[in-house]
Amino acid sequence: MHISDKTQILCDLEEKTYDPKRNRTLQTNKTKQTVTVIIPFKDKWFLTKKCLEGLVKQKQEHTSLSILLVDNNSCEAETKKGLEKFKEIHKQIPIRVLLCQTAFNFSYINNFAVKSLEKKSDFLWFLNNDTSFISQETLENYTTFASQQKKLGALGSTLLFGDEKTIQHSFLAPGVKIVGAHPLKGQLYKKDALWFKKPRIIPAVTGASLFISYENFCSVGMFDEKLAFSSQDLDLCLRLAEKGLQNWTLTNEIIIHHESMTRSHSFKEDEIYYFYKKWGKKLETFSKLSTWNEEPCLKFLPLKYPWALAMRIQNYLSSSSLKTT
Repeated sequence: MHISDKTQILCDLEEKTYDPKRNRTLQTNKTKQTVTVIIPFKDKWFLTKKCLEGLVKQKQEHTSLSILLVDNNSCEAETKKGLEKFKEIHKQIPIRVLLCQTAFNFSYINNFAVKSLEKKSDFLWFLNNDTSFISQETLENYTTFASQQKKLGALGSTLLFGDEKTIQHSFLAPGVKIVGAHPLKGQLYKKDALWFKKPRIIPAVTGASLFISYENFCSVGMFDEKLAFSSQDLDLCLRLAEKGLQNWTLTNEIIIHHESMTRSHSFKEDEIYYFYKKWGKKLETFSKLSTWNEEPCLKFLPLKYPWALAMRIQNYLSSSSLKTT
């Protein structure tokens, strides 16, 4: 089954293609919207530089951009020299480096960054340093769409792997697999497929690129700092939905995500137990998505993914007793 067939069940049968350029011409607010991009990083300057190079090239017709880099225990001289040189070259955009010398905790680091802001922005854009851009209009498209949605929670877009043709993220499906799954992950991106014709309301978006108003982020209590390594993006989106807000994805807006080139992805068993204890049966709201794979399809089995068993098996396989000499 091809991607266009798989997404058919999630789309209307007749749709008009969304045109972000036309949408910008409808912008009634003549005041530029302020956006602070928050990028945590630890060394690997070549990745952060690529991300920043894409940001400073973004058009700012309706947007005023500032960048807050959060240095979480970098130690390489190349990183410090690279940051200083980049700031010197790009003085036209406010770029600030904030030191956060704590153990890695995605939620704490980003919350710490928001609390450090001297001036509130209209929007916050949480962005991984291992992301890069194809278009110079991504910022404008994000901001224009977000400013026109009265009940916007979080806003994301389509993320592709580094090959620029394979889907890494379309949206997050809560309660699928261990905590949440990425429908369409691993499928080839086909811009003419029905799913990519217009923005979609979805359950949740990934924290690798999460755009949200400052007011809404703070009103729901920011990221949950008990979720240091995973699921904090999903948890945030669920809280936004509880408040009556809608999470969206700009399906035809593309960002490249060089996943796993920074910190390795891992699930912490205590965080998974905490997440399920916190949300419980509310996750069953999304049962129309398969509980067993990453492709959006009708639910054929009533079974939940055995996440607790999966974690025990994973821990058993990685135990020292199984290591060979």
